[in-house]
Parts: sequence; C-alpha cells; structure tokens
Amino acid sequence: MGDAAAHGVAESMASLFGLEVNMKISSVNMVAVDTIPRLIGLDEDDVVAGSFISFSGFLNGSVLCVLTINSAREISDIMMEEMDDDVLPGVGIPFSDMQQSAIIEFTNIITSAFIDVYANTLSTTVDQSPPAFACDYMGSLLQASLIDASKKGDFAFMFDTVLDVTDRDIELEVLVLPEMESLQVIFDNLPDAEIPL
Repeated sequence: MGDAAAHGVAESMASLFGLEVNMKISSVNMVAVDTIPRLIGLDEDDVVAGSFISFSGFLNGSVLCVLTINSAREISDIMMEEMDDDVLPGVGIPFSDMQQSAIIEFTNIITSAFIDVYANTLSTTVDQSPPAFACDYMGSLLQASLIDASKKGDFAFMFDTVLDVTDRDIELEVLVLPEMESLQVIFDNLPDAEIPL
C-alpha cells in the first residue's frame, strides 16, 4: 500500500507541476503515538514543519506530514516558480504565506495519495478535511495534532520515506493515525499481504 501511495505521489507531482519525483517507502511500522519523536530521530524541542489532515467516512482518523525546516524550505522553493522579495517571510516568521501554501499543497498531494490507497483497497470512499499548516516544536506538534486527534486510538502507521524531488533530497515522515474502530476495520478487511506493516 505504501508503494502504491508513493507511485500516486510521483504521478500527481508530474502531472500537476511537471516535477520529477522519486519516492520510496523504506519501512512501515505500527507504533505507539508517544514513541514517535524518538523513532523519527528528532528531539521534542526540534522545530519542524508540516500539515495535518483529518479523514472520515468508512475510516476515521488523521494524517500528519512532518518535514524538517530545511526540507520544508526546499519544497516551498521547488513548488513556487519564483521567489519575489515581497513573498519572503518577515523577521521572526519561519515561512511566508506563499511558502506555507506551497508546503500545504505538497503535503496535500502526499496525504491524498495515502488516503486514496486505503479507500481504493477497501473499495469505499473517505472524505478528508482541508490541510492545516503547522510549524512548531516536534513535541508540541505531536501533542496538538497527533495525540489530540487520536483520543480513540493510541497507534499510528509510520511510513519512512525516501523522497527525491528534482534531485533534491527531502526528509519526510508520513504518520497515519486511524481511530481504534477504523484500525480494527483495516485489520478485518485487508488481506495479510496488504496490511501496511
């Protein structure tokens, strides 16, 4: 399922923006939410950027894309055709509004690909909310986005990705957090070969 999502991301980026993207899923693990910072390899006081999307329908839960600050800036530069002085962030602001929009667009493509794969594999439809941009300490981002969103579930599927966009390496973690009832649906309806573990 992770490979199918990665293929979808590459196709979407190529068709929408003409960008060459190589994305591979190096590993997929079901992990406890409170272990995510350690497993990602970041301290809780490291500042990261990304976006948060919730999904609902046959499956309910959320997806969080986490980028290092350098990777988020790389992506915003790639997604924006040009950077004018008036779109640069102000003093003390990590990202301008246009940079945030570019990051949101990129992560929306990522999350949509993963949600679509789950929905298609289960032959159902899943609705998703508009993405919300986030830039905060890793620990705070998890508490605000992941833990609050997983009140009915304590586990996440963590997709470690190897992502290359126009020959630039992008550090990205995709965290899928199904609610507990949806987690059971996934295990009940997917054949063993398709369960993303």
